[in-house]
Amino acid sequence: MKRHRLVSLALIALASLISAHSNVDDFLAKYNRLGQQEYYDDSVASWSVAVNLDDKSLPEIAAKADANIAGWEQMMAAQAATQFGDLKSINDTSKKRQLKMIQRVGVKLNSADTIRLSTLLINMTNVYNKNRICPWSKVSRAPNCSVPHEHWWRSDPEMFDRISHSRDYDELAYVWTAWRNISALNKAYFQQYVEMSNKGARQGGFKDTGDYWRSLFESDDLKDMMDQKFQEVLPLYEELYTYIRRKLLAQYPGRFETSAIPAHILGNMWAQDWSDIGDFTAPFPNIATVDITEQMVTQGYTPLKMFQTADAFFQSLGLIKMNDEFWKNSMMVQPQNRSVVCHPSAWDFRNGQDFRIKMCTQVNMANLLIVHHEMGHIEYYMQYAKQPLSFREGANPGFHEAIGDTIALSVVTPQHLQEIGLLNSTSSYEQDINFLFKQALRKVAFLPSGYLIDLWRWSVFDGTYNSSTYNTGWWDLRTKYQGIVPPNNRPVDAFDAGSKYHVISGTPYIRYFFSHIAQFQFYKAMCKAANQTDALYKCDFFNSKEAGDLLSRMLQLGGSLPWPQAMQKITGQQNLDAGAMFEYFEPLQDWLRNENMKAGDCYGWGYTWPDAVMKNLNTPRCGLTLDQ
Repeated sequence: MKRHRLVSLALIALASLISAHSNVDDFLAKYNRLGQQEYYDDSVASWSVAVNLDDKSLPEIAAKADANIAGWEQMMAAQAATQFGDLKSINDTSKKRQLKMIQRVGVKLNSADTIRLSTLLINMTNVYNKNRICPWSKVSRAPNCSVPHEHWWRSDPEMFDRISHSRDYDELAYVWTAWRNISALNKAYFQQYVEMSNKGARQGGFKDTGDYWRSLFESDDLKDMMDQKFQEVLPLYEELYTYIRRKLLAQYPGRFETSAIPAHILGNMWAQDWSDIGDFTAPFPNIATVDITEQMVTQGYTPLKMFQTADAFFQSLGLIKMNDEFWKNSMMVQPQNRSVVCHPSAWDFRNGQDFRIKMCTQVNMANLLIVHHEMGHIEYYMQYAKQPLSFREGANPGFHEAIGDTIALSVVTPQHLQEIGLLNSTSSYEQDINFLFKQALRKVAFLPSGYLIDLWRWSVFDGTYNSSTYNTGWWDLRTKYQGIVPPNNRPVDAFDAGSKYHVISGTPYIRYFFSHIAQFQFYKAMCKAANQTDALYKCDFFNSKEAGDLLSRMLQLGGSLPWPQAMQKITGQQNLDAGAMFEYFEPLQDWLRNENMKAGDCYGWGYTWPDAVMKNLNTPRCGLTLDQ
């Protein structure tokens, strides 16, 4: 009798287990089915605003769509919590991970507050994209506001172009400052955004918005890990920085005296990509630097051909080609009849078919690399499109940013540019150093900026900085980590951080710092798969199905595994490691150190790092001023 009772209890337990699994399967099937349409509708509404800022009816529609998707996510999270509780009864690892992600809402607001938050972001985007400044007159050496308003300068392309190509110290200071005067218009919106976003994050179970953003990396020690990585790459940055400062002092004699560099003369509105000052800073100025812009124009490249060129590279690796909807729905050029958000972005409409890029493409080498970067996002979207909806994301946000840049590391090599007929030159030591230098102006120069933007925002979200200290906090970090200072005294009530699109659009940024290290790890792994045995910086894995297969196996995972496991899938190791970056730039770092030592330059910009960091940095150290 006892035996029969035990059998009966076992059968009941088994039936209960089968029922629970059935309930999980039914719930996840419903979530995936309904979610695809919900996310698609929200994406369509957001896209419509981004490609037509002049239609006054669209922001309200987009805000309501955001409220709808937020309400749906909260409803599904509540259902998952009610039905499955703490998930201890779920044995299937994949299903448990899906349910965990569904229950993590993040920013949890009611419909009215979600609409307010969405409207704030749209308002800041409008200010950012629609305001213009008076053009600079070379004759009067002052802004000329008498020209018709339609000829005033937009941010993109006119303001950004002047910062990139002007060598007039005063014009650069004017454009830099005028753009930040526009940024200040967003300060009140941003303050409200911080309050509303924090409210939602706390209601979602997080300390603040920064806490929620960091949770997306699934790393308890993210802050410490990022700080350690910055300390690791700082010696490389200091070598480049010291060399560039010497060149800028020669270019603008008597215009600045501090050991820190004025932010407006580095060829980029945010001083984070220095490649546009490569013309007067190249190590070997009489040796041609790799820049295929002129050849692209000569050969009749158009924005469409640039996208087709990128697609051909991905296909050469055996990866998925862009589908018909991509070519039909993407915005590749800036429309002439309406205002748009020109900041390049890739979009996944979450229905497994509709993928788009929005970009005001110009025919030049820099934009060709951006096209590859954005198409890397699309490739990732397509590779994990068959995953459950909860897993249709990168292994972490930094992975997504690294994919296209990994491809671009191969695309930008002289070997590849010769292969596709855009470069005709032979290789020499001097050419290699010039090439690596140009790459460092893009990649190494970016590192401190990529790190500090979210350091600042995390401190805003947790209350360390408030509206009265936004700007002082911003410049404390910019000077500490980047070694730059503003070209003029900044007002206490300024909002210079808002000059960066990602700040006013609510886009987390530490992902870019992560990606600028991870991409070299991915690149090295793909080069090994392609049996490339030359120096790492010369590797071109074009046409290597083996390299493509290695990448594809990782991309297909989406967010189904924690990122260290995805990292291991492609690199064989589970940690973020700057070793591949140092290997890539080793010849340049040696050259820079030799040049800086010969010149007798000091290192740094007057900031004293902790002893554990200082022991890895070069001496002598700079004080607050330089003798000129």
